[in-house]
Amino acid sequence: MRRALFLSVVASFVLSSCGKAAPPAPTPSPTVALTAQDLTNGVLTAADMGAGWTAVKDPQPDTFQIGGKVGTSTYIHDAGATKTVSFTQDGASGFVTNTVFVLPSVENAQAVMSAHSGQPTTWRQARTDGGYLDAKNAGPVTGLEQLGDDSYSAHVTVTIKPGNSTQTTKRTVEYVAYRIGNVMSFVVAQDVGVAAFARRQEARLARVIP
Repeated sequence: MRRALFLSVVASFVLSSCGKAAPPAPTPSPTVALTAQDLTNGVLTAADMGAGWTAVKDPQPDTFQIGGKVGTSTYIHDAGATKTVSFTQDGASGFVTNTVFVLPSVENAQAVMSAHSGQPTTWRQARTDGGYLDAKNAGPVTGLEQLGDDSYSAHVTVTIKPGNSTQTTKRTVEYVAYRIGNVMSFVVAQDVGVAAFARRQEARLARVIP
């Protein structure tokens, strides 16, 4: 009797499990057309940074690259509209740069995200001043969930050797790249955690994209 009851319960569980509908797949974000003015409202602001940070005049896209190959500056030449902001930490070494740009299609943005996979965990990257940096990827940024449709993050320790100096400097870099449809965003932080800034910026960008 007990065996019959057990088999009946198992059968009921299997039938009910098979009858459950699969959860709906998330709707992919479409290709959108945005202007540089649109993107102005989608990047980090002084309010997002909080006290103790100063905006940098004439900010430039960050040149740091995962694996020495993939980063903001790698793909920005393919973009239509772009917007970059940077902030320096008052009295300390913190620095945050956020660049957002619009690629021609969702497929282009997907390719950028795919390029982050399979990169080496240690590498040497040349600097524009003739020096170099040695980097070691320690894994994803702690406590940061997925952003947008697809995202990548890394906590990286670096040793910097400027071209005009024999001295080296150790830094940490936290790097975040994500996309919403065909819109790419990169948030790169030196010597400070990036997670809170990346979340605030994603919220802004999501409100800009129709």
